[in-house]
Amino acid sequence: MGYSVNVIAFDFDKFKNQVIPAFKEGESNSLIKNEIEFLIKDSQVCLLANEPNLYYNHSFHGLKEVMATFDDSLLNSNLGRKFAVLNGQIEYIDSYVNLPSRKHWGYYDLCILFEYITIKHCAKYYLNIGKQYSLEDFIPSYSKKLLTKLDKGCNFFQHGDGGFGEGITGWLNEAETNSLLYSLKIISILNSFKKIFFKPSKGYLTEIRIEEFIQLTRIAASEKLGILSGRDLHLTVPNRQGILKLEPNNLISGGYINFNGEIVYNSTYNYKL
Repeated sequence: MGYSVNVIAFDFDKFKNQVIPAFKEGESNSLIKNEIEFLIKDSQVCLLANEPNLYYNHSFHGLKEVMATFDDSLLNSNLGRKFAVLNGQIEYIDSYVNLPSRKHWGYYDLCILFEYITIKHCAKYYLNIGKQYSLEDFIPSYSKKLLTKLDKGCNFFQHGDGGFGEGITGWLNEAETNSLLYSLKIISILNSFKKIFFKPSKGYLTEIRIEEFIQLTRIAASEKLGILSGRDLHLTVPNRQGILKLEPNNLISGGYINFNGEIVYNSTYNYKL
């Protein structure tokens, strides 16, 4: 039971300058159009584990109208979650779980499409830190504001289909990622002198997971990436090339880290405070 937290080093500039404008433009945008066509045609694509393609009936006609209800950063919408769209027309419904028909698309479909496109086009490295109720629970107050933003900064896309708030929870831009790294370095130094300790919440998170989180943040800062976080994100979609997973216990001395067999050097390893 529960969920796993996924932390992703992702291309925030591409997310901001390509993915967000694409969604705002709607289904006529070439990136959105190509992905929707791919999802409709390719029956091998499963956006959810052990479930068939959910998109064979969906053209996402009306996406532009739905995205017009969002702010420029796609963090908030006045539309809410209880809506369905058919032939470009937005309808308000009693529950976003049960759509009026199989030809309608709604909130849940939008969440999965947004997650799929964002991760496919922007993610580079990711880490599964296991069952964890909150990132902010195990890091002291130095980084609390930024970790709260990762935990709760984008709760619109937390569809929670399993009842645990699954989906994208938040993201940090490049500058915020650098600030997070600075805070984590301070905490790490204090921890080495036994002046402060990481305290895993609920007993789920081990020290090795915390160190991996710090290393992933270093990699993101080194490559001028941002960080995205979520719960039970769908990271196993076929043809999602280029995203590398950090496995447990594969940290290498001297600032090198093993991601699925690819050795990555993070130049911030000897970062000076």
